[in-house]
Amino acid sequence: MPLPLIPTSSNEGHGTRVSGAKVQRNAIMMRQLVINVAEAIYQQLQDRVGPRGIDRFIEDAVRPHLDASSELDAGYAAMASDPDREREATEWAEALIGDACR
Repeated sequence: MPLPLIPTSSNEGHGTRVSGAKVQRNAIMMRQLVINVAEAIYQQLQDRVGPRGIDRFIEDAVRPHLDASSELDAGYAAMASDPDREREATEWAEALIGDACR
């Protein structure tokens, strides 16, 4: 049974299919996300990956940006916990400020 179509003004009357259900794919719980994209973008997605491959394509495109953020945060935390590195960074910053004042 298809999900109900809820018309909204933001998508010019096409409607948005809404569901709070979780979907399981490959033993990973998935959440449904409704997004709006330009018609041309949607057509290109369908042409490139097919209508059933859009979710995987978007997930694969987004994941590196989210993982990179986590890795960056972990890297900064590791650097901040290293007292020798922090001392060296402070000395470098103070020397740089001293050079700018001359």
